[in-house]
Amino acid sequence: MMKLSSSFVFLAFVAVVAVLGSESEFDCSGDGEEYRLCGTACPVTCTQPEVRPCTLQCVEGCYCRKGLFRDERSGRCVTESQCNEIITGNY
Repeated sequence: MMKLSSSFVFLAFVAVVAVLGSESEFDCSGDGEEYRLCGTACPVTCTQPEVRPCTLQCVEGCYCRKGLFRDERSGRCVTESQCNEIITGNY
């Protein structure tokens, strides 16, 4: 019984280290960004603001928080009104 408990604790530790270790590869410190272990391959952007059909694969990395869009030029997460300003050149 003790051996089974020790194995479980070890595997849980390895899983936590693996998840935390992979997150440190990404700097998601930009305004409105968050890290996702399993995000979409087709995130919303200023020029593609609608969620569209996409592959079912998981893509690890930095994503804009809900309600924000990726500005393809600057790489920043912006609001819909900021997207409109960027697209029309009024920024």
